[in-house]
Amino acid sequence: LGEIGEGAALLVDPLDRASIAAGLRRLATNRGVRHDLREKGLKRAASFSWPETGKRTLAAYRQALGC
Repeated sequence: LGEIGEGAALLVDPLDRASIAAGLRRLATNRGVRHDLREKGLKRAASFSWPETGKRTLAAYRQALGC
């Protein structure tokens, strides 16, 4: 989901327990990282909307159907 987070998320290997633990540890112990990711996350989330999702979905369907 790196393309969704775009720097606003702490990415870990979901199949590696040590990677998950290290990510959780970093979040639990580093207030600066938490604050930074929170701010970036709110900005990133604001770039998504249902109307835009609908437009892009319709465009993808039209392209797939050759319309």
